[in-house]
Amino acid sequence: MNTPSGTNFCMCRVVIWSALTCLLAWETTLAATTKPPMFEEYPAKIVSVQEISKVDWASHPDAKIFHTRLREAIGQKPDFAGYYKVVTWGCGTMCQTTALIDARDGKVYFAPFTSLLGVEHRANSRLLVENPPAEVKAYVKDSGEPKPKWLETIYWQWDEDQKSFQRVT
Repeated sequence: MNTPSGTNFCMCRVVIWSALTCLLAWETTLAATTKPPMFEEYPAKIVSVQEISKVDWASHPDAKIFHTRLREAIGQKPDFAGYYKVVTWGCGTMCQTTALIDARDGKVYFAPFTSLLGVEHRANSRLLVENPPAEVKAYVKDSGEPKPKWLETIYWQWDEDQKSFQRVT
């Protein structure tokens, strides 16, 4: 084919641009239709009825700093992943710290995040939702502004063997 090299370059740009546009549209559609994780998909093996009887202050370096908030969980039953009591407290405007207390031994585990609009969890599930969708929706509705990019719902699963949160993708 006898076409000038500039035409080939232009055609390549059109083909690449078209392919990228289609890929972006597909990815956006996929993201919009992807179902969020459900609590039932991350069941706890057992749900303990044992109340929190103590807090192991030596189990985490920050436990003593938040003594008052953590102590308030004593006498309460687990409400997350079978054995854990979720404790949250404010750390400033649109900032909540989250920690877990194990009902079996009182050990404290801090979440690897600070939430903007709290957390949602269930006693019979290992799934914890940072900035729950209902809270995000209410915030956006009340503010009258479009949802900011920095305000996202993030799903975490508790790994009982590693005693840590893993982000669910």
